[in-house]
Amino acid sequence: MAASSKCSVISFLSRVYDSSKPSHAMRLSSGPALAAWRKEFRKALMDLLRLDPVPSRPPCVRCGKTEELEDHIRESVEIETLDGLWMPAYVLVPKKRQTEELPAVIALHGHVMAAKEGTAHAFGEDNKELAERTQRMKGDYGYQAVRHGIISFVPDVSCFGQRLDEPVQGGSVCLKAFLNALLLGKTLLGIRVQEVLRAVDYLRLREDVHPERIGCIGLSGGGTQTLFAAALDERISAAVVSGFLCRFKDSLLDIVHCACNYVPGLARICDMGDIAGLIAPRPLFVESGRSDPIFPSGGAVAEFRRAQKAYELLGAKEHIQMEVFEGEHRFSGSRSIPWLREQLSTTAKGAY
Repeated sequence: MAASSKCSVISFLSRVYDSSKPSHAMRLSSGPALAAWRKEFRKALMDLLRLDPVPSRPPCVRCGKTEELEDHIRESVEIETLDGLWMPAYVLVPKKRQTEELPAVIALHGHVMAAKEGTAHAFGEDNKELAERTQRMKGDYGYQAVRHGIISFVPDVSCFGQRLDEPVQGGSVCLKAFLNALLLGKTLLGIRVQEVLRAVDYLRLREDVHPERIGCIGLSGGGTQTLFAAALDERISAAVVSGFLCRFKDSLLDIVHCACNYVPGLARICDMGDIAGLIAPRPLFVESGRSDPIFPSGGAVAEFRRAQKAYELLGAKEHIQMEVFEGEHRFSGSRSIPWLREQLSTTAKGAY
């Protein structure tokens, strides 16, 4: 039996959301006001995520095997992201290059068991089910990027792939990590964002990577990490957020998602378009499936328009683009991958 609205805590929380006025929502009319807002909002966001101070020392790296494939080289590495916490990853390097330093991208998978194998197109011939699932989602965007001449850093996100912990009975693979982080005054998303920032540190150390041409790309949960990491770290020169940017009301509040998407108090200070506004004026491409059932395109367009305001105030409206494609919750790439290649080929320090 469903609870009546006056007895339902879900209805109560919905009313709390409807009556709230986010403290750091973008209400701006000039460039100087935008600069002050960005500084204050970025700090508030970092506080909510419970980010630890970034280590000053370079990340420790363990190198594994290197495989020479038809059009690229696949390196296996592990980097230490936090104290004693290691992130396994593939580094996909194009065989053909015209310069010593290439652009690079951090390609973050979503809430999928294929993990980095899917994003790097690294599944074996015997795993047809995994290959078919990845193909349906077009989830091999790390592989797509390296075919466009971009070095791709493709990690296993925490709780997936080689980092899969025992899932809670009846819960998602992320739930135990999310709850433990909460109990310890941290957030799982904050840990994941910090790992992305350490991946930037690692890429900037590589002799074959142009340190000022590093992007980030992700679908769904990978889009979550991309959005937050790019908002907080200006070393990320361009970002592609697919299947995530959406109004809180239309997605995380009205639809049940994995706990890893949630940060306590976030909706009290902003909506997703405000976070995207922190990326301005650096290039941002947003993808949304017109029939996406969990991050509806109507809410995605609304938050894209909110983010556009920051770009317009900075005279950079051409640096933010969106594709609403025919499809559900998946990656597109038809416009975003060539766009990313173009942006990372022209980005230089001080350009924005």
